[in-house]
Amino acid sequence: MDIFSFQLPFSYSNNGNFKKRAFDWIGIILALFILGAFEIYIPNNERLFSLNDPTIIYPHTPSSKQTITGPVLLILSFGVPTLVFVLFGIINTDLNEFYNSFTSFCLAHINTLLFTLLIKKVAGRPRPDFISRCKPDTNITPNSLKLYDKSICTQTNQEILAQGFKSFPSGHSSTTFVSVSRSTDYWHHWQDILAGMLIGIISGYVGFQKFFKSSDYNDKNDISISDHNYLLLNQGYREPQGSQV
Repeated sequence: MDIFSFQLPFSYSNNGNFKKRAFDWIGIILALFILGAFEIYIPNNERLFSLNDPTIIYPHTPSSKQTITGPVLLILSFGVPTLVFVLFGIINTDLNEFYNSFTSFCLAHINTLLFTLLIKKVAGRPRPDFISRCKPDTNITPNSLKLYDKSICTQTNQEILAQGFKSFPSGHSSTTFVSVSRSTDYWHHWQDILAGMLIGIISGYVGFQKFFKSSDYNDKNDISISDHNYLLLNQGYREPQGSQV
């Protein structure tokens, strides 16, 4: 292992990318604040629904009893990939490549969360278990020709009810490919899962394009010291010999 093959990601000699990379992380941190603002300040669209809709009458599975719970999702979608990046960075001894890989991953992850959350709030689609969440007033006689709003619900836990309008797209599927569990837990329709997967794929592609196809991060002249020495030797270069006495 040649220690000279390391390329420090924040080195000014590395194509002057220090400022660009600082802006990368400023953008990622700013996106996190925007994500929080979306969640807090943007109201959810809550569609009208039919009590006779066969697609929303499934039983409710509490979040703590889902096949893939929140903590497990965090480990699968962020913890495991981060560990893989670190291990490959150690094996390859290339901090520059590690930086690009990890930053593109973070960028893709944030973009995925932003788009998924925004679409969820705008779409307002009821989940497959919505009727179980809603607990409609038993005094209401279902009418197949009538649509209702959440005012007929007797659910006292407003968070459970609010989450019932966030089916499309699937956040689990957009961040990790655990789509089957979202269907079997009755938290998402198949269209939600497909849309979530597409958002994740597109966000990952955009992140890759930014950091691995951009000339700013892949200057062909940016080679390590060990690569430079290798090229010199293969071109027949020899160190000048001192004068003989």
